[in-house]
Amino acid sequence: MANKMRRTKAEVLEACKGCLGILEDARKQLGVSRRTFYNYRQRWPEVQQVIEDEQERGLDFAESKLLHLVKGGDFRAIAFYLERKGRHRGWGAQQQLQLTGATVQPPVICFEDTAAAPADAAEGSEDGQQ
Repeated sequence: MANKMRRTKAEVLEACKGCLGILEDARKQLGVSRRTFYNYRQRWPEVQQVIEDEQERGLDFAESKLLHLVKGGDFRAIAFYLERKGRHRGWGAQQQLQLTGATVQPPVICFEDTAAAPADAAEGSEDGQQ
């Protein structure tokens, strides 16, 4: 069995800071398995809180980069921003579902009589009777 190195809460917290919520980066920095890292998260609620804070920092970072592109006149960035943030002003694809009071009848399923001889079935279908 391999000699396992135990990490302290302080080491785990430090590894999580600056990872922008990318857990794989923090895990690799610690040199632990995925399972061990998730055990740390469950054992120490502070670790989970730092991870959530870092995920928010990651979103803030990405949003600031997007806004930088918008300010620079990047058309795709502008369109993306308006589709996501400007819906209340009518920007973006809108989906509408219209419900009416009409009642829809359930489908009727008919089964053919497979026991009838093929000749009998052909006769019945010609004159509209079975």
